[in-house]
Amino acid sequence: MIKLSIERRNPYVDPLNFIQVALLRRLRALSPDDPAYNDVLDAVLITVNGIAAGMKNTG
Repeated sequence: MIKLSIERRNPYVDPLNFIQVALLRRLRALSPDDPAYNDVLDAVLITVNGIAAGMKNTG
């Protein structure tokens, strides 16, 4: 049952992991004063929520 659940979620969660890594790199390169900072931060938080939802776990 768990194996099937993991196999079903990976096609959705795996790309979010790669997107999150790219967004974190962008965020770390920005100054908090940069106008784009909050937009990138929001995108990072969306990926966190998406991954947590896909894994059905927040911890």
